[in-house]
Amino acid sequence: MQLLSSLLVTLITWRRASLNRVISDVCGILVWQLDPSLQNAVAANRRNFLDFYSAGLAAYNGDRALWTKIITRVLARDAHDPDYLWITGGR
Repeated sequence: MQLLSSLLVTLITWRRASLNRVISDVCGILVWQLDPSLQNAVAANRRNFLDFYSAGLAAYNGDRALWTKIITRVLARDAHDPDYLWITGGR
């Protein structure tokens, strides 16, 4: 009997967590669909982060010219991001 109640409690807890996650995802999707400025901000941030990643790959491959070109573009878009500044030495 105790095993059955433990299983039920576990199942109910899992269901509640799952339901909360689904509700949160649906609300996020609704906000995403309703707010074009949020879409634009996320897209711009994503573009900049992917460029930042590309700059990292260029540095890893030893291509200083490409790294300089890409990281300059990244910093021009978001000069105050602490992560970008930390990686570039605050330049």
